[in-house]
This record gives sequence, structure tokens and C-alpha cells, in this order.
Amino acid sequence: RETNFDGVCRVSRGHWHLRKTLVGLKVALGVETPVGQPDEHGEQEFDLSNEIHLTFTLGDLLGSIRTVASNGRWLVTGSSDEVIRIIDMSTNKEYGSLTKHEGTITHLEFFRSNFLLSSSEDGNICLWRVADWVCLETLQGHKGPVTHFPS
Repeated sequence: RETNFDGVCRVSRGHWHLRKTLVGLKVALGVETPVGQPDEHGEQEFDLSNEIHLTFTLGDLLGSIRTVASNGRWLVTGSSDEVIRIIDMSTNKEYGSLTKHEGTITHLEFFRSNFLLSSSEDGNICLWRVADWVCLETLQGHKGPVTHFPS
């Protein structure tokens, strides 16, 4: 069986065929659907199934996604095209992008839900204020790429 999601990807024989696209899916396992009417004792027969719903797509990416973080309201992705993309999870739409790094984005992490830390192969760590997505500080001086930092 083949399923298409708005031309973004195709599922065929259990394999996903994707373009450079981030796909948000809502998966519900074991969904009970009533079958027929309750019998004379009020008992109802149910069919169990799994459901997959496409919630958002972020398409035509120039580079591959290397890191993802979420604080519940925002989902951010960092990729090899040096861009941090922001998705508003309350609307499931792309909100904007951040372009401060000059190398592949290697790590993203929210701090207290009000701040985002990002690192890159350019050796910098940026501190972003989530309220307006302004870079408050750039920590420089690393001799090589910053691939990760502790929580």
C-alpha cells in the first residue's frame, strides 16, 4: 500500500521516501473505534487500529538536520546549512529562522524554556532569548567545533 503526504513524502511497502523535509507526525497507537451498535447487554465491540496524522512539514531544506530541541511550545532544528529553524507547535507552522552561526549547527538546547543555546562547527555558542529570538551573547574562543555542551 502506498500513502502520499501532500507530495512531501511517500510511504511504500513500509519505507519512507523523503525529500530534504522535516515531517511532524501525530501517532496514535491502539485507537479504539466502535464497531456496530451495543448489544442488548450494552456491550460494545471495538476495533483497535493505529493512526498517523501529518501535523506539519518543513520542506526544501538546503542541508540535512543535525539537531532538534523542543520546550513544548517551540520546536527548533539546526542543520548543515547554518540555519536554526523555529516551528510554533501551537500552530504547527514555521515561525522563522535564526542565522548567527557560520558552520553546521551541532547542538540545540532550551534552558528554563526562556532561552535557547546553540552551538556550531564555527566554534561559537549562542544564547538566544526565546521571547523575541534575539541573540544575547556569543561565546567565542573555542579552538575547534563545539559539538555538544552539558545540560
